[in-house]
Amino acid sequence: MAEQQTGIMFIIHSLWPGGMENVLLSLVQKLRSLGRYKPMVVCLGEAGPMAEKFRNEGIDVHAQVLNHTFDFNVLPRLLRLIRKNAVRIIVPVGSGGNRMFWGTLAAKAAGIKVAVWSHTYSQPGHPEFEQSNRVLYPLVDRFIALGHRHRECLAWRDGVPAGRIVCIPNGIEPERYDSDRWRDRARAILGLADENVFAVGMIANLRPSKRHDIFIQAAQKVVQQNRKVHFFIIGDGPTRDRVRARASGSALLGPYLSLLGHRDDIEKLLPGLDLVSIVSEWQECLSIVALQAMAAKVPVMSNFIGSMDEIITDNQTGFFYPSLDPDTLAKRILEIIPNTELRKQTALAGSDRVRKKFTVDRMTEQFTQLFDEMLAMDLRQTHQIGFLRRILSS
Repeated sequence: MAEQQTGIMFIIHSLWPGGMENVLLSLVQKLRSLGRYKPMVVCLGEAGPMAEKFRNEGIDVHAQVLNHTFDFNVLPRLLRLIRKNAVRIIVPVGSGGNRMFWGTLAAKAAGIKVAVWSHTYSQPGHPEFEQSNRVLYPLVDRFIALGHRHRECLAWRDGVPAGRIVCIPNGIEPERYDSDRWRDRARAILGLADENVFAVGMIANLRPSKRHDIFIQAAQKVVQQNRKVHFFIIGDGPTRDRVRARASGSALLGPYLSLLGHRDDIEKLLPGLDLVSIVSEWQECLSIVALQAMAAKVPVMSNFIGSMDEIITDNQTGFFYPSLDPDTLAKRILEIIPNTELRKQTALAGSDRVRKKFTVDRMTEQFTQLFDEMLAMDLRQTHQIGFLRRILSS
């Protein structure tokens, strides 16, 4: 009889398109292919449109496990799934909320391990973990940070015990984006007939923390000085109507600005862009879009947030602009447009950095090591308890 695989339960609210969800998909695909661990995904809310992608990869997805915040029946539901799937480790995906709260309680009720995978960089007045989750810190075996600066932030700003924080950066499959030879096709998809038009893209979910308003305002300022440009907003989300209204009111929509909505073929579009801009508030930690663009040899420009300095070294592997405002962003874009050689150099160096440090293989290896260590801790504790029992009974 074949030995049952060790189950890993990832708990998330819902599987809507986003960087965190794409990283999770890449990780569970790789874990499943390696065969040592059997990943499964539990959505506290609705499954979301990405659930089918997970299921197509052979990953079990369970949804609607939590009916409301105070639905205490979620614990027996989770415990049944834990027993049925031989789960030994629970990984709440995201920052705090019901994922961490119920995931941690379920893990401890089942006598198994829990590792909270953080994806948000907190700021004063905006803690990553609610008070209800802070009281659970002693029950959490490990916290996973996306970068060294993120790890420091978790420790000194959020009060997470430093000794329990491990650093595992996001990873992608660089070979998927190694498509610079497809530039002509990508430009055709984007509707750019003139090779001399400088294409700037913002690829992000349409939600308040992604500052599409600043991107559009910066585009207006750039167009005032250089009309050989075109800006693209790629993504969808809850602020769709607001972004479209602002784009329509900018007088750019059409000649200088395009809204492409959600796309599943980002790797086909990236080669047609000359610059990808990250325009996010403080929550952004380690952008997947930045890694994808760099892998595709497209320069990335970001405000200085989270652990972005671990992938971008200014003017070497990418570009920083110092403050999140339209004037600063527009000025930096205008500086970069004529500097073709610098853009080429940073694109190559950025691609090299991603291939060396930010791959799915590397990320999966680090997660596997973490899971191995956590299970070894469990085994040591079992031996220690058994030893104490023998001493006490002698």
